[in-house]
Amino acid sequence: VFFVQDVMVQNVPFRHFLHDALAQWRLPLWEPRINCGFPLFAEGQVGALYPPNWLLAALFSPAGAVTASSILHLWLAAAGTFAFLRSLACCRAAALTGGLAYGLGGFLVVRAMSPNYLAGAAGMPFLFLLVETGLAQGRPLRLGAAGGVLALQLLAGHPQAASYAAVAAAAYGALRAWQLGRGPREVLLGM
Repeated sequence: VFFVQDVMVQNVPFRHFLHDALAQWRLPLWEPRINCGFPLFAEGQVGALYPPNWLLAALFSPAGAVTASSILHLWLAAAGTFAFLRSLACCRAAALTGGLAYGLGGFLVVRAMSPNYLAGAAGMPFLFLLVETGLAQGRPLRLGAAGGVLALQLLAGHPQAASYAAVAAAAYGALRAWQLGRGPREVLLGM
């Protein structure tokens, strides 16, 4: 179990209350066991509407779910980066190196104390992949799918990570559209 800082004092206790609520088929709107009551659902870091949290709650204890979430999202970050780099025609070795550098690099590993940040940051390479393939292959539906990835990042419970990813993907998309000589009309019509 990754027990450091926020994991021990915030994330595992929050997941415990989330697990209890989900076991009773309800959303954790109000938690009376925290101080004199706490609006747990309003605390975004709980990730109460993030689908992987529901699955992990069904499979593991709260501490196990936090650990599994961290491992899952580090793996997703690496796999997404690998897929993105392969879409850019990088060789497998280069894509694997890039995936491991992002998924197991200091930027994400140091954030193991914040599993919701990991969940948000893990979606960034998928945003880049969908923007790249949507623009390069003329598939505007993939740009819409990027919006779905961004929505999942927001539900994960760390808007800062989702905001970083959205701004970076938008800048990348604008640069790639310019490089490909595509304006907004061509992008939307898949030309």
